[in-house]
Amino acid sequence: MQSSSAERATVIKGIIQSAILSVALFTSGYYLIPDNPKGLETPMQRLVFTLRWQSVSILTFLFGIVKVANKRFYTKAIDPISGKGEQLLAVDSRYLQNTFEQFVLNAFGQLVLSTYLNPGTASRVIPTLVLMFTLARILFWVGYQIAPLYRALGFSIGFQSTVAVTFCNLWFLLSYGAQF
Repeated sequence: MQSSSAERATVIKGIIQSAILSVALFTSGYYLIPDNPKGLETPMQRLVFTLRWQSVSILTFLFGIVKVANKRFYTKAIDPISGKGEQLLAVDSRYLQNTFEQFVLNAFGQLVLSTYLNPGTASRVIPTLVLMFTLARILFWVGYQIAPLYRALGFSIGFQSTVAVTFCNLWFLLSYGAQF
């Protein structure tokens, strides 16, 4: 069974909105977050900086786990082996799975990117990307709660930034190589 043209139009609208919002968010973050390169002189220091910023992204997991745990505790889905009430967890479980998938790609990309960026750029780009990821996950979850097709906005913000970082990393790799 195919999706309807109205469903595809809803998703395309979310993708277009996310592209515009992604550019605005990245540009705003880049210029609003202070350039503070102290302590980021080496690639290792930038890796540590990036890992520490991932603590903010991890909050999106904690949120999803709490949502699933609460729903299990207060509904007939309390016993996951019985199979009763699993449909009650459909949205929250899918949110958690997609968040895991997006986080792995996003965090890995940021870690690699941090080794190529200069200290001043890293001090602005990494926090901006982390905050964008976190906002994207919030918008993904809210959209899913409203109607599953509305998750496209949040999904696309996170995915577009991950794709952009991946291509930047590949460009840096081809331009500068893999060595320090």
